[in-house]
Amino acid sequence: MLTPPDDLSEPVVRDALAAGWSLTAATLDYRAVGFGAHHWAVVDASGRRWFVSVVDLRKGGFDQLGGFDQLLASLTAATALRDSGCDFVVAPVGAPVVRVGEFYAVTVYPHVEGESFGWDDYSDSHRAAMLDLVVAVHAAPASVRDLACADDYAIPAGGPVRPEAGPYGPRVAKLDLSPVSAATARYGSLVDGVRSSPPEMVLTHGEPHPGNTMRAGGRCLLIDWETAMVAPPERDVWQLDGMQEAYTAATGVVLRADALELYRLRWDLSEIAQGLAWFAAPHGDTEDDGETWDNLVESLGNLSAS
Repeated sequence: MLTPPDDLSEPVVRDALAAGWSLTAATLDYRAVGFGAHHWAVVDASGRRWFVSVVDLRKGGFDQLGGFDQLLASLTAATALRDSGCDFVVAPVGAPVVRVGEFYAVTVYPHVEGESFGWDDYSDSHRAAMLDLVVAVHAAPASVRDLACADDYAIPAGGPVRPEAGPYGPRVAKLDLSPVSAATARYGSLVDGVRSSPPEMVLTHGEPHPGNTMRAGGRCLLIDWETAMVAPPERDVWQLDGMQEAYTAATGVVLRADALELYRLRWDLSEIAQGLAWFAAPHGDTEDDGETWDNLVESLGNLSAS
């Protein structure tokens, strides 16, 4: 997230680090990176650096798609995948995640010195490296794979249009939401088809886009495992534009057009649902509000264009 949480103070974060990891934070600096969790760069009393992630379980669909239990399962699987030999996985240290209060969950990661990327920063070589990582994730043994929750294809519920909820409320009221009904019906049909003839299920990362990679020591790393799940391989591969044939060549798995469409459509429907829920609640005009609005409008545009 781009702005710190209003209802989680830094002393509470410090106390969580001390209780969960015996980590005394000498410095705690908020980092406006990513969009989905809050992040702090931490230096402990010995001078060692850490990266702390705090998920708001009310946001990003966590409140409706399994909550803390799903998050714990995802990060436990990521830790096991790293420990199985996949050293490109940037996984938690110590406890995978610790709950703080009713709404927050804290994870500690090693500090990684390297190059970060934006959503659209794929070069051909970067995309090829990403394919290699996805293939390795999908090859996780059952003992690792089955630590994660299975994808149930659910989409978070949206929210009612409330113009009085905040400055974006009147804008939401003017949106044309008519494409959502047809897209939701189409999505339901695709889910029925996949369930009636299920593909082989694998461990998936869920969001293998450039923003969830880093380059360090001359190699590509995969970060942000909060939504790792057992799912069809298309859950990851639809995001690797132009690499579907290469995936089949590397794995022998023939990707299904209906499953690829399902996950493309699900991404936009989830963004729309989360955006509507965000602006149905009291909100302001922060950078996070602006980013949520942009995502909502973009996803609606994708539905209209399809």
